[in-house]
Amino acid sequence: MTWGDRSQVGMYQVIYLNRSADDAYKALLQFKPFVPFRDASCGVSSFHLTVLDCLKVRSLLASDLFQRCVTTWMLHRGSKRLATSAS
Repeated sequence: MTWGDRSQVGMYQVIYLNRSADDAYKALLQFKPFVPFRDASCGVSSFHLTVLDCLKVRSLLASDLFQRCVTTWMLHRGSKRLATSAS
């Protein structure tokens, strides 16, 4: 199972089965070892993005907290834009 396959199986669990990132990751542990994702550049990777990192971000994107933060940011940004255009 490749990195992308693991990530997709985990994403399916988070999105459609409403599992937490940690629970989805636990189900994938039987397919270890996981090699962290890295970009295709030649050189030493400066970061290591894991399957669990991706699952946690997707889980966060689906959360109410994230939606409230985006809404608040958009409202704040809109009010700043209106104040600037009125000047």
